[in-house]
Amino acid sequence: IEEQTKIEEQKAREQQEKRLRDIEQTRLQEIEEQKRIQKTTEEEERRKKEFEEKLREIERQKQKEAEEKRIKELEQQKIEKEIEEQRLKEIEEQTKIAEQKAREQEEKRLRDIEQSRLQEIEEQKKNQKKTEEEERRKKEFEEKLRAIEIQTQKEAEEKRIQELEQQKIEKEIEEQRLKEIEEQTKIEEQKAREQQEKRLRDIEQTRLQEIEEQKRIQKTTEEEERRKKEF
Repeated sequence: IEEQTKIEEQKAREQQEKRLRDIEQTRLQEIEEQKRIQKTTEEEERRKKEFEEKLREIERQKQKEAEEKRIKELEQQKIEKEIEEQRLKEIEEQTKIAEQKAREQEEKRLRDIEQSRLQEIEEQKKNQKKTEEEERRKKEFEEKLRAIEIQTQKEAEEKRIQELEQQKIEKEIEEQRLKEIEEQTKIEEQKAREQQEKRLRDIEQTRLQEIEEQKRIQKTTEEEERRKKEF
C-alpha cells in the first residue's frame, strides 16, 4: 500500500507539473498572440496614416493645379477683353477719321460748286449780250445744281447715319459678347467650387468610413481578447 501510495503521489505530482506547464505554455501563447495583434494594429494604424497623408497630398496637388488653371483662364480672359476693347477703340478712331474726311470732301465739293457758280456769274457779266434763252438755261442749270447739291447732301447724311448706326450695333454686339464671356467665367468658377466641395465631402466620407472600420477592428480585437481571457 505504501509503495502504491508513493507511485500514485508521484503520478499526481507529475500530472500537476504537466498541468502547470500547460497553463504556462498557454499563457505564453496568449502573450505572443497579444503582441502579434498589437503589432498588427500598429501596422494598420501606420498604413492608415500614410494613406491619409497621401490623400491630403493628392488633394493639395489637385487644389494647386485647379488654382493655376483658374488663374491662367482669368489671365486669358483679361487679355481677350483688352484686345476687344482695343479693337473697339480702333474702330471708333477709324470712324472719327472717316467722318472727318467726309466733312472735308463735302466742304471742298461745296467750295468747288460755289467757285463754279461765281465763275458762271462772272461769265454772265462778261457776256451781257447773250440772249434770254441763255439766261433761262443758266437758271435751269443753277436749279439743277442746287437740286443735285441738296440730294448729294441728303445722301451723304443718310450714309453717315447708317454708318454710325452700324458702328453702334457692332459695339453693342462686342459688349454683349464680353458680357457673355464674363458670365461664362462666373459659371465655370462656380462649377469649380462645387467640384472642390464634393471632393472634400468624399474625402471626409472616406475618413469617417476608415474610422468606423478601425472601431470595428478594435471592437473585434477586444471581443477576442475577452474570449481568450474567459478561456
